Amino acid sequence: MQKPSESKKKKISVTDIIFYAVITILIIYALINKAPQFINSQKLKQVNIEDLQLTGMDNTTHFMKEQKGKLVLLVFWASWCNPCRQEIPVLNELYKKYSRQNKLEIFAINTGENINQIEKIKNEKNILYPIMIDHNGELSNKFKITSIPALVFIDKEGKIIKINFGYSFFLKNEVKSLINKK
Repeated sequence: MQKPSESKKKKISVTDIIFYAVITILIIYALINKAPQFINSQKLKQVNIEDLQLTGMDNTTHFMKEQKGKLVLLVFWASWCNPCRQEIPVLNELYKKYSRQNKLEIFAINTGENINQIEKIKNEKNILYPIMIDHNGELSNKFKITSIPALVFIDKEGKIIKINFGYSFFLKNEVKSLINKK
């Protein structure tokens, strides 16, 4: 028969192992998915949003100057990027809720992928917002995009507020807060 203190020691050590395993997994997950990093908009003052043109998958041109009065999200992504794919339902929800009220526009910007691959993921994930093509990576370079997903937040006056790199668990709250900001 075991002494009570021996079985208690075993429980504590198993609990400790489980605790440290969970913490390790969370740290690895954050590192792999690049916990959100931010770029101060001061570094991007030279980017002229007013003249920015985006080309859609269907070759339609969208002009940023037409988006004034709304919050704009430029979402840099790729179909093979798991965190990008995880953001799609959140972005769809935000787009459904706020674009009808003319408060938000979302443009997904894909660099370097073939149109068929983009179309496939668009249909699989039922992407509601427009998808733009950054043919030669000019937009990625202009906004200094170094990893994806990356979200460029542009305020109602057409000024860059910030850029988030990595999946953001707080995206809904961030967008709601910026839309409600006077």
